[in-house]
Amino acid sequence: MGHGSSVSILTPNGKTAMIDLGANTDTGFSPVRFTKTIWSPSSLDYLILSHPHVDHIRDIVNLEPEGFLPRVLRARNIPREKLIREDVNEDDRKALETYLALKSRYSGSVDDSSDPGSSSWGAGAYFSNYSVDADWETEPNNTSIVTFFKLGGFTFVYPGDIESRGWSELLQKDDFVRDLKTTAFFVASHHGREAGFLQEVMDIAKPQLVIVSDSEYKDTSVTSRYSNQASGFRVTDENSDITESRKVVSTRSDGRVMIDACYDGNQTTAIVKLKRSSG
Repeated sequence: MGHGSSVSILTPNGKTAMIDLGANTDTGFSPVRFTKTIWSPSSLDYLILSHPHVDHIRDIVNLEPEGFLPRVLRARNIPREKLIREDVNEDDRKALETYLALKSRYSGSVDDSSDPGSSSWGAGAYFSNYSVDADWETEPNNTSIVTFFKLGGFTFVYPGDIESRGWSELLQKDDFVRDLKTTAFFVASHHGREAGFLQEVMDIAKPQLVIVSDSEYKDTSVTSRYSNQASGFRVTDENSDITESRKVVSTRSDGRVMIDACYDGNQTTAIVKLKRSSG
């Protein structure tokens, strides 16, 4: 994951979803290629791009070459003149241009078999998404789409880089609060920065585990505050072969975070493993 962020999800009936496409430029890690390699999916069924900061979309350039364009896309409409500055470097410009081109391909309604909010994902799994009105030029992080993936009693929350103003507005929405109350695992907003932390959100979420996606070159400033809000979950570190209760895990120190959640119709279980690698 590095400083960028990306989540890959294989649902109970074999459908594939991804949230953000943050590649690791230091190692050459591509979440698109990784997802295709580990699961060999026939298609990418759902792609959510929380917001078009390059560290969240860098790997977007590999979607079409890898034959992995999504069946359903959720992304924000950002005008070209606001999104692409004149001084942007060539690699970033390519990613942003690809974002705009991809977004332009998707319009119209989605049928029930592809609806992220339906039960078409197997075992009652579904996605819900929330966002607030925000101007890209003045508060780009608050354009982030907040995503919930729910499976039985398990809820995974991915908020992009949303900041306190965005969180506060979402807390006025009853559906959002109901989803937030079911949180099990919570990805820290804005790579764990203080700007993405809101105490009222954590008071409602009460997560078991907080996940911080960050690189070794960045300062994760409020890890201790997240730790104080989490109840803890047993995690196996495959790097050291140690299993212990953890409240916060970080891609910076722990590597990739792998979650295996299962719902049998009565009970939900989850296994969390951590693994560092060079790719």
